[in-house]
Amino acid sequence: MAASRSTHLFPPKQGTASRFRQAAEAVWWAYIKWYNRRAAANYLRSLDDRMLDDIGISRTRIQSAIRSGRSLQQM
Repeated sequence: MAASRSTHLFPPKQGTASRFRQAAEAVWWAYIKWYNRRAAANYLRSLDDRMLDDIGISRTRIQSAIRSGRSLQQM
């Protein structure tokens, strides 16, 4: 008689607690990302125009620079 091995073809189903934890982590990381972007925008807005020009960002492009970074064309 051949020995049988116990293998899982499908991963075990996640429980409610696990799904709740994953959802809570996703909300937490979304908050952290929002908070960091807001802090960066506030810091850049506090700089004068000459300092912004030194780093290659115009005042009107602060939000865009925070979301997607500076493009190489602006450098």
